[in-house]
Amino acid sequence: ISIHTPCMFDVTYGISYRFMGRMATVGNSTDDIDFGLLTAANSIFTDAIRANLDVATAAIYLAKFHIDANAANIFFDTDDNVTVRSADTGQINVVGTNKQFDILVRPSGLVEAYINYSRVNLSTAHSMLTPATLVAGFVNIEKSAGTGVPEARFSRMITKGYAPITL
Repeated sequence: ISIHTPCMFDVTYGISYRFMGRMATVGNSTDDIDFGLLTAANSIFTDAIRANLDVATAAIYLAKFHIDANAANIFFDTDDNVTVRSADTGQINVVGTNKQFDILVRPSGLVEAYINYSRVNLSTAHSMLTPATLVAGFVNIEKSAGTGVPEARFSRMITKGYAPITL
């Protein structure tokens, strides 16, 4: 299941993304939730891309949080079409407890990640800079295989920035 914002936002003007939610129940190792910013072309929001958001893919720019349904760790990933960077935030998903997740993309392309107002991944340089890259806010819940039934809950997703085009 995937949803994304109807507007595309220009990275070179800076973008803010806020998500409030959690994984509510655990599932299998193949179940996960990703949320954040992703290249905003209709051709990008395909089943194949959504199923492989954790691998380097040409022309994909992203900054996202990732939670595996069978684990408590929360990861933060970026892909600037050159390097995929993934790091454990040191934060734990607590079943039944909402967290606020924020992503700030500076006009320089540098990316900062926050959980409950605390900056995470300070030792990893994250970026998604490219001239005129357009991205959309998204939430993607993946159920690949197995019998577990993960449950993700969120109360809001807000993306702000300069939005020259609507999908």
